[in-house]
Amino acid sequence: MKIRLEDDAMIGELLVFLRDQGCIAYYESASGAIEAIAPHLFGKDEAAMIRTLVERWQSGRPALTIEIED
Repeated sequence: MKIRLEDDAMIGELLVFLRDQGCIAYYESASGAIEAIAPHLFGKDEAAMIRTLVERWQSGRPALTIEIED
């Protein structure tokens, strides 16, 4: 799942949060996006979990625009 933030300064913070939640997450400079994987889930379950985590993280930053791509 690819995650793009409008503010690149927040990338490190989201990476740490996702990793703390058990995801594999890294920044792809070529695409300008974070790639996140939930290693124990697949398909719709994986996508739903990552979306939920990103929404939880974003709730403390309501002005930040985030784009999520499956």
